[in-house]
Amino acid sequence: MSSTLLPLADGLMDIHQAQLLEHLAKAIDSGHQVSLVRYQSTNSNTVTDRIVEPLSFTDDYNVLVAFEPAAEKEKTFKIRRMEEAVILDTPCTYRGAGVIPDLFDWAGPEKIMVELALTNRAYHLLIEDFPPARAFTGRREGDAEFPYFFKGEVLGFQGIGRYVLSLPGEIRVIEPEDFRAYLKGRVEQFLLGE
Repeated sequence: MSSTLLPLADGLMDIHQAQLLEHLAKAIDSGHQVSLVRYQSTNSNTVTDRIVEPLSFTDDYNVLVAFEPAAEKEKTFKIRRMEEAVILDTPCTYRGAGVIPDLFDWAGPEKIMVELALTNRAYHLLIEDFPPARAFTGRREGDAEFPYFFKGEVLGFQGIGRYVLSLPGEIRVIEPEDFRAYLKGRVEQFLLGE
């Protein structure tokens, strides 16, 4: 009986996300602030209500780009981490551009070209977890261990770093050297508990 309810649970999650998207789209169209109720932030490891001025969605509608007045900057918010989106009576005042995050859901100040060599497993996980990244991948000739590559621009090392660090031994950093140093620093932080 419970196994027959699993597709229903997925459908309910999709209905909930569709309702959130509808509320957020109305707020964007009307130019009103939104309260993201019980938003689960992985950056601050908190669950709080956030007042934001919604600007746009990413192409896959999984992420909201918004200005957060309390932080005085543009941020990205994953739709699946919102419990509810309540449209407020307060009109939006921010008139920024709405920076779209990179393929790894990271919005940063500068574009950085990154090239990776990927095992078969790393390649398939990349295109499953980040479908738009497929356009920046290809086959590498003469390397049976790392037969694929990714070469594309990112807006910081944090997003792509999570992907690379989640697959130790499956990815080689071709360039830039700064990214290699960033990853090394993250591993040292983990090992030393800092």
